[in-house]
Amino acid sequence: MKFSKIKNFILDFIFPIRCPGCGIILESKKDKEIKLICQNCLDSIEINSGFFCPVCLKRLPTEKICHPGSYPLAAATSYNDTVIKNALWYFKYQAVKGLKKELGSLMINYLKTLDIKNFESYILVPMPLHPKKQRQRGFNQANLLAEVIAEIFPLPIKHPLIKTRYTESQTKTKNWKQRKENIKDTFQIIPEADISGKNILLVDDVFTSGATMNEAVLILKKGGAKKVIALILAKG
Repeated sequence: MKFSKIKNFILDFIFPIRCPGCGIILESKKDKEIKLICQNCLDSIEINSGFFCPVCLKRLPTEKICHPGSYPLAAATSYNDTVIKNALWYFKYQAVKGLKKELGSLMINYLKTLDIKNFESYILVPMPLHPKKQRQRGFNQANLLAEVIAEIFPLPIKHPLIKTRYTESQTKTKNWKQRKENIKDTFQIIPEADISGKNILLVDDVFTSGATMNEAVLILKKGGAKKVIALILAKG
């Protein structure tokens, strides 16, 4: 038996791949096309319809906002779903980057249900991480999700937005006012970026208090963006 096969056998025995939803053991690690969420759990995830208001979280049938100065929130699923919550934990904090396929597919299926005017004119902008946090994590989960989306929809991925100040995770800051202060003045538009008159799908994984998304949308609009839709995997 080849060393690689022995290695895979040992890894599969000691660290079997389990579905983050139900815990069932999935196929061998040697199968590169394996789904990292079992089909039953994938089928159990409810895909949202329509948009949401980021202020009152009211469901909206169209892109039209219900609070002046806000933006359309396009949230594919709910963060209250145990499968989603567990999968995102593995994706972000255990570096199971292969989950981008299943999680990205949920966003794709959701996007297909939306009627976004002039959709072909949009660019995908992943929510940036501070360079220090990206080095620690090894990747930007929003960028991975945007890459999966761009495989289906011919929309370019651009990176006009950068995070210039390192901040503690918003999950460690429970008070909304503190979250807002924590994230204030942390984003900038890079000098060479031209987003004037552009329509933007701002991609991220989770929307909870909205403080991070609100600040990023504000900076993009100040930078000349025509319209910004927040495209999120899961809304808390």
